[in-house]
Parts: sequence; structure tokens; C-alpha cells
Amino acid sequence: MMSSAQETITSELGTRAQGTRPGDARLVLVIEGEHPLEKPIAVSLRDVDVVEIGRGAAREIRRVPRHVAISVADGRVSTAHAKLTAEGDGWVVVDAGSKNGMFLNGTRVLRGKLAPGDTIRCGEVLFMMTAGGPPLASDGSAAGPVNELASFAPAMADVVATVPRIARGDIAVLVHGETGAGKEIVASAIHELSGRRGRFVAVNCAALPATLFEAELFGYRKGAFSGATAAHEGFVRAADDGTLLLDEIGELRAESQAALLRMLEQGEVVPVGETTPVRTNARIIAATNVELEQAVHADEFRRDLFARLAGFVVRVPPLRARLEDLGLLVAALLRKVAPDQAAQLRLGPGVVAALAAHRWPDNIRELRNALHAASLLATDGVITVDMLPPAVRSPAPPSAPTPSAAPPAPPADDPQGKLEAALARHAGNLAAVARELGKDPKQIRRWLEMYGIDVAKYRG
Repeated sequence: MMSSAQETITSELGTRAQGTRPGDARLVLVIEGEHPLEKPIAVSLRDVDVVEIGRGAAREIRRVPRHVAISVADGRVSTAHAKLTAEGDGWVVVDAGSKNGMFLNGTRVLRGKLAPGDTIRCGEVLFMMTAGGPPLASDGSAAGPVNELASFAPAMADVVATVPRIARGDIAVLVHGETGAGKEIVASAIHELSGRRGRFVAVNCAALPATLFEAELFGYRKGAFSGATAAHEGFVRAADDGTLLLDEIGELRAESQAALLRMLEQGEVVPVGETTPVRTNARIIAATNVELEQAVHADEFRRDLFARLAGFVVRVPPLRARLEDLGLLVAALLRKVAPDQAAQLRLGPGVVAALAAHRWPDNIRELRNALHAASLLATDGVITVDMLPPAVRSPAPPSAPTPSAAPPAPPADDPQGKLEAALARHAGNLAAVARELGKDPKQIRRWLEMYGIDVAKYRG
């Protein structure tokens, strides 16, 4: 119980959006520092009034009518650490008298209102409140059409829902996302789900010199040019009956764009040095971190080529917009970069806070590199904050509760402020913003036009 003095100094935090209690609210157990390979779990808050978080001998989630008790095996978590209570149309979290404090959005507090996207950290265990998201497995774990696309994040809901559907067709797909966000993972998933018998072939267009673009893509016969000591089938024919990923498509020069357009229109290639065209049945997926529509308007990318490539557009959200998946990604990456020691690795004090606070401008690739380097340094099995790259390290948390955490939400009578806050939370994903605000996407677009808001700045 909090004393009256504690209640006096405690601020009831403003949330980043007007408090709501949606029926699809979830509390995601994102990551446990002591057990980073433990499967993350989402707990549905439908028909729940109270959630208690505390320490136990092992992870355990107990449900009785309208009450959930979550126990985690972390020595820095108190027996009774935090308590979430439904109040009116929203949720409030309070420190239940913990020894090491409760942190809301990175700041130590005694009490705070919750909104979708808010994080709660108890010891080295991170939780996150969400409103909806992709469908879950029966045990509350993340599900997906393939393992690599399993997700808890509302920002990933469209990707998880649409990829299996478009995979079954032959339509060209344009995958857009920031550097390192996982565009190739999405492309590979489309291929895997397509049932195509051929190979998945990935080509980095930015790495192909313009003078060799046609030779590398379409192939060449022996002796076609100096250095062609043997025949080469080319990437397109290598992907016949399979999938060809053209990564960094926005980097193609004008002459290469023209050559690619001819191939797409005719469905055939002419190897360099040959005169007879060869039919191809490769499914084309293009990926880019460039807004190609803007490049078209700037006469930097051919409109007709864009129309051919953008049969369907998949937008991959950045890591900062899907923090719910941090634990999933950490576990998967540790198994890849440190397969022999992953099961013994632990995240020391402050590491979970640092990972949750970082903006990850280079996304999953940056997370992978950070974990790889840290795992090499963790000779005793413990990854500490000083093993993380300087950009990822976060300052030590304050030792006493502070009156606020995260920027205060706009007042309830400020619709523009609420809209901008939602855009920031969902990295400009209009569908996710519409779901959160309970509006039709067309209404969101009308508001953007009315307030003169440029959604592109939230996608950067």
C-alpha cells in the first residue's frame, strides 16, 4: 500500500492518447532480462479488472474471474511489484511497494495512466500495453504465417494479414521500409508461402554497376565481352519458377530502369551476346527505402516502371514502431549470432531499459549487430550495458519517482494533438492510427488535409 505521503508526491501521468479501455487491449510480456530466450506472451485484458505483477519461482500466469496474476523469475522484481487496475474507460498502473521501482515509459513513477504503446518495466522485465494486433496463438504467444513474421505489434497487423493472401498470386509486390527493417524477410516469406518450385534469389540493385546490370540480370554467353570466360544464366533465369527480389530498386539508373521495364513487359530476357529471347516465369518483388512515388514526381524514377512494380505495396514498420516484438527479435537474433551460448546468456541490469529506450535508426540490423558484439564480450554469460554500442546505452534511471514520464498527452479537446500523437506512435501508419482512434481511414486522411499535416515526417 502507498502511504498518503507517497500519494501526495505521485503524479497521475498524462498518456499519449486519451485513455481508453478497448475490448482488445493486451498486456504483452515483452522480454525477461534473466531469461531472454523465454517466449514472449500477450495477456488479453478483456473482462479483466486487475492485473498483479510480482516475483515467483518461475513464470506463471494465473487467471480467476476478472483478475490476472503474473509471476516472473527475476531477482530484481519484488514479490508484489506492480498492479494494473481498470478505472473508468482506461487503465492505471501503480507501484505495489517494490524495492527497485516501477518504470513507466522509462521513468520511475508510483502511479500512472496507461495508453496503448506505453511500457512498464519491473526489474529487468518489460511489459507493453497494446490495443489489438495480429491474431495470437492459443497460448498467447505470437503467431504468424511464417515464424519470421510472428508479431504482437498492431503496426504489423496489416503485414501479417496480407502477406499470405498476396503470396498465392503472381502480382508484382513492392516492399517499402527503412534500412534494416526486414524487407528481405517479408519478401522471403512471400516466396515461401507462394508454393513456387523455383528458388528465391535476392539481388542488391545498388551494388550492380550500370554497365553490368543487363549482363548480371539477364545473363550472357561465353565470349560476349571481355572477361566473359564462361556463360552465365543471370539472376532472372536463376529465379525461374521462383521469386526474384530486386532490393534497393530506387537506386537504379535510368538506363537500367528501361532495361528492367522491357523485361517486365515482355516476360522474357535476351542474354548479352545472344539474339534469341528466353521466356521467364520469375515472380518479381522489389524492395526500397525510397518513397518511389516521390521519386516519380521528381522525374528520378520511371512512372511506367513504378506501375509495373507496385502491383501491391507492403509497408514494413520500423523497429521503433513495433517495440512489442523486441523480445521475439532478441531471442531469434541471439540464437543466430551466438548459437553455442545463447541458452546461457542473460541481460544484466540496465540492458532491457537501454534496448527499450533506443530509437533503432538502423532497425533490426542494428539490433543484430549490437547483440552480436555484446555476446562476444559476455564471456561470463552476462551482457552488461557497457557491452552495448555507445549509441544504444541509456543513462541510469533516476533513483526516486519523478512527476512525469513521456511527453504529456494533448488535452481531450485538442483533436489535432491527439492525431499527431497517434501518428508519432504508429510511425505514420494510417491504418493503425485509424484503428486506435476508432475512425475510418478516410476520416484520418480528411483530418490530415484539414490540419495540413505531412504524414511523411512521421515515417522517417
